Amino acid sequence: MDEDGDYDNNNNWHDAYWWHQNDPDFFYSNHPTWASWDPSWRDQDGAYDDQHNWHYGAWWYNQNPSWVNTNHPNWVRQHQNWVSHTELQDHREAMRENWAAANRANQNQIQQQNQQNRNNQQAAREQQNQQNRNEQAARQQQNEANRNQQNAAREQQNQQNRQQQADRQQQNQANRQEQQAAHEQQDQQNRQRTASSKRIASNRIRRIANSSRRNTSRISRNASSPPRISRNANNRRRRISSLRMSSSRRISSLKETSRPTRAMRDTATRTNRARDTA
Repeated sequence: MDEDGDYDNNNNWHDAYWWHQNDPDFFYSNHPTWASWDPSWRDQDGAYDDQHNWHYGAWWYNQNPSWVNTNHPNWVRQHQNWVSHTELQDHREAMRENWAAANRANQNQIQQQNQQNRNNQQAAREQQNQQNRNEQAARQQQNEANRNQQNAAREQQNQQNRQQQADRQQQNQANRQEQQAAHEQQDQQNRQRTASSKRIASNRIRRIANSSRRNTSRISRNASSPPRISRNANNRRRRISSLRMSSSRRISSLKETSRPTRAMRDTATRTNRARDTA
C-alpha cells in the first residue's frame, strides 16, 4: 500500500491520503481501490443503492440531485463543481499521453533492439552451425583419407605377404626338387654299388665253383690217395660255403645300407610338407 499514489500537474508525486483530501473526484475516478486505505472514506464520500452497490457522491448527484441535497448536503458544499457541472483543471491526462508516447517509443526501441538481438543471435547460430558443418565435413574427409590410406597400407602388406608366401613356396619346391634329385642320385649310386657288389660276388662264386670243379676233377684223377683227396675236397667245400655266406651277408648289408637313405628321404619330405603348411 505504500506504493499507492500518483503525480499532480507539476509532476509531483502524492500518496492516496493527499489525493483523497485534495481531489477526491480524481481519487474515485482513477483509483477507487485506494478507498481500502480507510474504510470511513466510503461512508463519507458515497452510499449504497438498493442492490447494495456502492457509488461515489458525484454519481448520486447526477442520478438524483434532490436526494443528495436532502440526505447529504455536505457533499454539495464540498463539491460545487457538481452543481456547475465543471471539472477541476487537470493536465495529468496530457502528461499521461506524453508518457504513453514516450513509453511506446521506448517499447518500440526495445522491440527493435530485441529484434536486432534475435537477428544477431540467429546469424551467430547460423555461422556457428555452418562452422560446425564445415568442421564435420573436414573430419569426414580426413577420416575417409585415413581409411583409404589404411586400406592401401593393408593391401600393400597383404601383397607383400602373398609375394613372400609365393617365394617361400617356390623356394620349398626348389628345395624338394633338389632333395628329390639328390635322393634319386643317391639311390642310383646305391643301386649301382649293389649291382657291382652282386657282380663281384657272382664272379667270386663262379671262380670258386670253377676252382672246385677243377679240384674235383683233379681228385678224381688221383685215385691213389683217397684220404688226402677227401680232406682237400672237404676243405674246398667249406671254403665255397663260407664264400657264399660272406657274399650273401655283404649283399644284405648293402641292402640295409640303402634303407636308411629312403627313411631320410621320407623324413625330409614330411619336414617340407610341415614347412609349406606353416
